[in-house]
Amino acid sequence: MKNRMKIHKAIAVQTSKEEFYLKAEELGTKAAKIFTEGKGKAQLNNLLNVVNSSTRVTDTIDYIKRQIGHGNRGFEKDDFGNELIHFLYNELKIVRNSISSELKDLNLDEYQLQQIHLLLCRQFINSMVIHYNYRQQEGINAITV
Repeated sequence: MKNRMKIHKAIAVQTSKEEFYLKAEELGTKAAKIFTEGKGKAQLNNLLNVVNSSTRVTDTIDYIKRQIGHGNRGFEKDDFGNELIHFLYNELKIVRNSISSELKDLNLDEYQLQQIHLLLCRQFINSMVIHYNYRQQEGINAITV
């Protein structure tokens, strides 16, 4: 199996774990409680666009910090932004290191490790935004029924 395939398989194994899903669900639900106004969807879609278009994890972290710093955008409420930063940067770095250990025969360089971390962040934020959208729709249906 080619190196790229091995890397993508290892990422898929990690992101399909229940803990990964549950954390995305937890933060997506928290986001749905925080972003109750129309701007929430735009904020999280912007976050998704940033992570999908960036080349480094720190671009996403900086975006979240910028949103926290602006205030009144949602990321600062209930420590949501800081919790998200901690998970993306610290917890997913642990997952990245686990993948690196698992694939030690590939002798991954620093760039490859950064890309693995970025792919993990993309997967997580995508899943979190899906949970957010689901919870938002669930809330709308609960009100209209």
